[in-house]
Amino acid sequence: MKKFTKKTVGADGKRNRKIIRKIEQKRTFRKIFLTITIAMFIVVILCFSIMYETR
Repeated sequence: MKKFTKKTVGADGKRNRKIIRKIEQKRTFRKIFLTITIAMFIVVILCFSIMYETR
């Protein structure tokens, strides 16, 4: 990925900033998605272990 410098000013700079914001949003969304999937995985394992013990 290219590193964006503060030299890009004007319309081009605005566009770059928008792109950066989109990339940051994607990154945060991916983090949230990962945490949710991990949490669901843990919950499923816990449920299975409880069911196995109560049998």
